[in-house]
Amino acid sequence: MARIPRRGAIYYIQQAIPRDLHSAWGAKQEWRSLLTPDCETAKGRHLEAKLAYRRRFTEMRVARAAKAQQTAATKATLEPDVDWEGLEAMERHWQEVDARKEIDPLYRAQVRHAAMLDREVADKEWQAELRDERRAAKSRVKGDPLGDVVDQWALTQTNEKTVDRMRAVVAWFEDFMGKVPIQAIMPDDVWTFRAKLLEKTTQRNARVKLRLFNTLMRAAKDQRRRPDNPAADISVTIKADPEDQMLPFDLPALAAIFGSPVFLQAERPAAGSGEAAYWLPLLALFTGARLNELGQLRPSDILQETYVDANNGDVDETAWVIRIVANRSEGLKLKNAGSARRVPIHADLIRLGFLDFAAGTKGQARIFGALRPDKYDHITANWSKWFGRYLRKVCGVTDPRMVFHSFRHSFRFYALQVGIPDVEVMAIMGHTGPEVKAKYGGPTPQLSPLVEAMRRYRVPGFTPPSAPRADPYRLASDAPSLIVE
Repeated sequence: MARIPRRGAIYYIQQAIPRDLHSAWGAKQEWRSLLTPDCETAKGRHLEAKLAYRRRFTEMRVARAAKAQQTAATKATLEPDVDWEGLEAMERHWQEVDARKEIDPLYRAQVRHAAMLDREVADKEWQAELRDERRAAKSRVKGDPLGDVVDQWALTQTNEKTVDRMRAVVAWFEDFMGKVPIQAIMPDDVWTFRAKLLEKTTQRNARVKLRLFNTLMRAAKDQRRRPDNPAADISVTIKADPEDQMLPFDLPALAAIFGSPVFLQAERPAAGSGEAAYWLPLLALFTGARLNELGQLRPSDILQETYVDANNGDVDETAWVIRIVANRSEGLKLKNAGSARRVPIHADLIRLGFLDFAAGTKGQARIFGALRPDKYDHITANWSKWFGRYLRKVCGVTDPRMVFHSFRHSFRFYALQVGIPDVEVMAIMGHTGPEVKAKYGGPTPQLSPLVEAMRRYRVPGFTPPSAPRADPYRLASDAPSLIVE
């Protein structure tokens, strides 16, 4: 094979135009980018482009011959009274136009500009034609469809939502690139897919989809369907924008939330799942726990534990705690293994009646039994959507950087503000970093310093809502509460 020319890092094709087509083509030769720095890929594209040129040359000659025959046939059938002098005058006019091109620079520039525009259109059409030819050629390659890779990969997954997302990414890829077998996908195809994603969706969404595609290509390698991962080291980098960072709730936002009808007028919206509308925000503010960790709590997860108070002469003490654990058989899920922990229950939660509320749910599978999971069995997904609407429309907290997860940020922010050591804040929130292990000497933090930290925790300038008056005829988890002043 002849040497393929290269400009910089990109390979090109240099095609000489046959002499009999110079006039029709408008040039004696053409350069076209092969759109790749990879030598092996360039060889295949160079051959495809050569074949495409030959087909175009043949088509132009056939079209020229057909036009000549048509012209001769038309002239032969013209009526005797045709204005041959007028036709000859028109021919002379166009000859004068051609001569004018040589002597009038402005006119010559206008003609050249029009020709360039025509050539740009032709170039785009040629590129589209080449892409279609390459896509068709790859679709003819024998190999495994991407769907087969997903099916085998899905057997190792426990999260149905992640599997559905992967199938959606495959649909995006095949919509852009065609049904390409896994063995035919090359790095430049992934780069093209990346560019298409950035055209059609946000950077953040494109990054997520590309990460999933990378996972799929790695799975194909693990399944021995191909020797490498063509998506390795191809990603979307997003520069962090300070305005996009999630914020803790400030005092006006907390006043708006806990001064809303759920807390002051005992309203229990149906979409708020009964008492979950009241307790979940309070628990999040006073524990720093994640929403799903709180939503899946069982009555047995609220208990008293005994600990040794080293600051009081090694006296045995008891404390009420929330136990956050994973249990596959009961559908309890955590973000990671380090999230399992015990969280001392804050005095304000006890004052508001949380222990009595939890005790009233014994016999139920969950404390918040009215929560209805989504199709992926995510127990708080629907409730989270309700709270987002309630936060914006009822509470009037419109800053998009403030969401339910801001309660977790709020706990850390205010705990550090009142002087609680960061290592103890991390232990309460379920962060098992090296600092936590170094201080507590094991995976389970000692309870005594966490109880003391929770005694010190408060939100300066914030007054918690008044305790609701219990209705003895109300089910703790489902029915709306009635408050009689």
